[in-house]
Amino acid sequence: MSWLWCDRECSGCAFVNVCDLAGRSDGVYRCAGNFHCKISGSAVDFVNDCGFCDFRIHVWRLSQDELSRLLSWFEDVKPLRVRFIDLPELVPIVSLRDKSFVRVLKSCGLEAVIVPFTDLLDADVLRRVVREDVHFYLEFGGKVILSSIMPDFLLISDKLFKFFCEVALAGGFDAVIGWDVPVYVDYPMYWSWVNLVKGLELTYRLADLKIPVIALVKGNTAGQIRFCLDVLSKMGFKNYALHASEYLVNFKFDPYARNTLYRYAGEMSSRIDNLLVVGALNPSALRFVREVFRGVKTVSFAGLSYYLDARRFAVYLNGRVIRLLRKYLKCSCPSCSKVDSQQLLESVESRASHNLLQLKSILNGGSAYTYELYDLVVESGETALIASDVHAWTPESKFEDFISLIYRYSPSHLVLLGDVFDFRFGSPSFYELTLLFNALRDVKCSVHLVGGCSDGDLTDFLRIMDELVFRDAAPPLTYAAEQGNLEEEHSKSRALINFYKLYRQARDELLMLLPNNVTVKAIHGHQIVENPKEKLETIKKLMIEHKAAEGVDWLIIGHVHRAFIDYDEG
Repeated sequence: MSWLWCDRECSGCAFVNVCDLAGRSDGVYRCAGNFHCKISGSAVDFVNDCGFCDFRIHVWRLSQDELSRLLSWFEDVKPLRVRFIDLPELVPIVSLRDKSFVRVLKSCGLEAVIVPFTDLLDADVLRRVVREDVHFYLEFGGKVILSSIMPDFLLISDKLFKFFCEVALAGGFDAVIGWDVPVYVDYPMYWSWVNLVKGLELTYRLADLKIPVIALVKGNTAGQIRFCLDVLSKMGFKNYALHASEYLVNFKFDPYARNTLYRYAGEMSSRIDNLLVVGALNPSALRFVREVFRGVKTVSFAGLSYYLDARRFAVYLNGRVIRLLRKYLKCSCPSCSKVDSQQLLESVESRASHNLLQLKSILNGGSAYTYELYDLVVESGETALIASDVHAWTPESKFEDFISLIYRYSPSHLVLLGDVFDFRFGSPSFYELTLLFNALRDVKCSVHLVGGCSDGDLTDFLRIMDELVFRDAAPPLTYAAEQGNLEEEHSKSRALINFYKLYRQARDELLMLLPNNVTVKAIHGHQIVENPKEKLETIKKLMIEHKAAEGVDWLIIGHVHRAFIDYDEG
């Protein structure tokens, strides 16, 4: 077991009869910090005082006599009369510091949630929860469980443990998760055992609260896991939990993390009937945990991934995780049916509700919801203005008329089908950029750009950017204090950033959904019609063929500089 190290020799160690390293330790610990230093003797003070690495070891400082008393007490411990709590399969973690979770709870029909104790370290939140009861605070009638999982440095405080117990009672929580402790594979094995036995003692003491305690099984070796389960079983606990976050983050590429989960499953399968797995609330983790712990009769899944993923615009769709940064979602789930596609893009809570409902669907045996992804969805009551071939920066451009059109119609969505600016023949200036982005800010519409034949080449775009950026900068570059009109300079900088964002988000084509499920493919058109001066009959023929191949109701192109519409052919 070359990944395990200890700063103690086995002779005289309190854990010699249960430790996986018994008889193998030479008293040398290899630090898990940046330099992997070898440390002889007690490593805790050496590591925690080290100024070179950020790695720290958080432990309970127990004497040999205290350890001996605890180990002896475990041998004859009296079983507790701990109440059982029946948990549903889905038990998400929610935050007390973000009231948007209240709306998530209402929209998903949840039966139980977990609250992090660290949220109650906020004085205002604590005051309200204690005064009102946590159920009233969350506007939630289901079961609310207080979690002890928190940063390591907080876990080794007697004062914090006492405070945790007081808050659990005063806040009206329905259950607590047994006391968490740092038991890491990269800690010295001796101190890992010290934390483990102290955590078992504190979990036992939580039973004094007279509410259900979900015992947290800890350990990173087969011996630690087995010892922990033995003691918790003797203590009489009826509910069990596993904090699997770190294992599940790494299980795909770290064999030790994966095998540790298999060890837990092997020990638990024949010994416990229920398990709450914390950190398993995303599709891949859920499927993996279900498979690994199939020997446990009832497995519940907890975590915050559904919300963290929603914050980064990721949604769960039939077991997959898809980011909506450039996509609109039409989904039949109850959450999505209450909001339009634009709101789903803008609202974290809508995406979080969607993710929870998708997870419930997976747990029920598959997805009962249908979905489609589009580049733009125009909802009933919204408008879209479609324009192309403005060719700004050229003498022939009617750019100011185009800006007036935006103000006149004030659309919900602005669709630009290429050649808005002319990178090949135009003379770049900030005037047009400022006009366009001021109009977009005033109208507050979403903007969707398709690259054209005059503004779709990245090399040409970078050349235009260089010309604008370096227009007033004579070589060599200097970075002295800014001179001149600072407001004008800041306005130019803002215009450049917006110009960059606009064109870096450009697509080759847009698939749109209109009300009444009308589908539209919108492209610049040079991919279909090479010569923009081609006869209209030829252009229409090419468009009809392309539309049929794409399977859409309508095809819209620019490029040909002639306006026409055929209602019969779409």
